[in-house]
Amino acid sequence: MESWLRALLVNFTNPAGLVTEALARHAPNVPSVGVCNVGITAKMHMIKALEEMTGTEIDPATAQLNTLGLNHLTWHRGFTVDGEEMWPLLLNATLRELSAGHDPEWTPELVNSLQYIPNYYLEYFYYTDKMIEAQKQWPPSR
Repeated sequence: MESWLRALLVNFTNPAGLVTEALARHAPNVPSVGVCNVGITAKMHMIKALEEMTGTEIDPATAQLNTLGLNHLTWHRGFTVDGEEMWPLLLNATLRELSAGHDPEWTPELVNSLQYIPNYYLEYFYYTDKMIEAQKQWPPSR
């Protein structure tokens, strides 16, 4: 067998979840895996928000983001710093920000009922029509 036939396709395109799902459905014989950096990006944004709220510098090695899901199909549900739960502070700040927003990604009611913060890529799943319409307005990528 040719060595390229045993290759693993590593998908790092966005939205990773949708593209990887399409590969699995429409090219099931192609071994593939999807990866994304949303987890680390979300963690760093939450650290920055906590630093601004508390006036304390946070070492990223001491912070842990509790996330449910995989790749772009994730919901953030907890955050600790040195073992101390900081989630209520972050969740309440997020709810205030969503309530003040003109066109928030998520309704405050959704986030409050879940008590989780959805990954921003979940807009492609929850609001598919809205996202497609928005993308139709974008200039060509190439």
